[in-house]
Amino acid sequence: SNYVLTLTIPAAGVTQHGVTFSCDQFPAITQNFDINVISSFVSFVAELTDATPTGDSDLDGIGNLLEYAFGGDPSTPSHLLAETSIPLLPELKMVNGIIQLSYLRHKDYVERAISYDLKSTITMATGTWANASSLITKTTVNSINTEFEQVTYELSNTSNHQFFRIDITLNE
Repeated sequence: SNYVLTLTIPAAGVTQHGVTFSCDQFPAITQNFDINVISSFVSFVAELTDATPTGDSDLDGIGNLLEYAFGGDPSTPSHLLAETSIPLLPELKMVNGIIQLSYLRHKDYVERAISYDLKSTITMATGTWANASSLITKTTVNSINTEFEQVTYELSNTSNHQFFRIDITLNE
């Protein structure tokens, strides 16, 4: 027979559990294990007056989904990652003739079901943003703290003027 064990975890964080197995005359065996539940977007915005992805309860001009994806605090107005001088929003600069785009990313972005996609356009008109991953010539990832890393793309310059952005998609 197969048995199913269902656990309800009350909040994000690491919880410790133990299960004891026994059968007939055999001695009981206890197996201990930890479950790490990551904070979801829903729990991230649960206490806010506007818990929508575009909501901005702290009025800093950065929506809740962007604060979640880039490491902001939706209840405290700031444009920097806490305890750093690193901008929350993506930064584009020219270094020795090379276009560099840097942004913050959750180290566990796959588990959080967050997609960070590079898009570009030459007009900024609605509907003209397209996937720009083919323009990436080099990717560098540097650890910032236990939760975040900074991703830097070096981009090929294919136009006299071009606009870039990082699109955030949440698939939870």
